[in-house]
Formats: sequence, structure tokens, C-alpha cells
Amino acid sequence: MNPFVAVIWAATLAATILGVIPVVLLFLNRTLNAARHIKHYTEEILATGGAIAQNTARIAALKQTIAAAAPLLGEAESAERHLAAIEAALTSKAGLTSTGIGNGQVEDQEALS
Repeated sequence: MNPFVAVIWAATLAATILGVIPVVLLFLNRTLNAARHIKHYTEEILATGGAIAQNTARIAALKQTIAAAAPLLGEAESAERHLAAIEAALTSKAGLTSTGIGNGQVEDQEALS
């Protein structure tokens, strides 16, 4: 082999071993660290997403509760009106006014029962 070619070959081999391989290993190490960070953040995102999904799963039940509450509220208002009418009828029959004892016929609230 030509001595000039051998020197060029040896210089290229030395440059590869001393220069290129450490740079490649540095880049591989940085890539591995980035991949580990991505894995860590992905696990955090997955855990957070699971918690969000668990919390938002209750929205359907809340919507059903709201849908059921509207008719119940209407019925409660109707019952309140009926009770007010019954109370008005009983107080007028017993001679009571809205302030308590009316014309002296009933001296005690317990006398109504």
C-alpha cells in the first residue's frame, strides 16, 4: 500500500474515532433524554386525561338530574299553591287573620287541630 494512502487512511480513521463517534454518541444521548422526557410527559398527560374523563363522565348524570328536576319543581309549585289555598280556607273558616287571632273566636293555634 502506498504510504501516502496509508497516512490518509490512518488520519481519516483517527478523525472518525476521535471526532465523529463522540459527536454521534452525544446526539444519541440527547435523543434518548428527549425520548425519556416525552415518555414522562405522556404519562402525566394520560393520568390527567383519565381524571378529566372521570370527572366529565358525571355530566350525563347531572343532565338527567336537571331534566328530572324541572317537572318536580313545577309539581312543588303546584303543591305550594294548593297548600296556600287550603290554609286560606282553614284560616277563614276558623276566624283567623293572617296576623294570628282574628275576631276572638279562637284563642289558641292548637285549638285548630
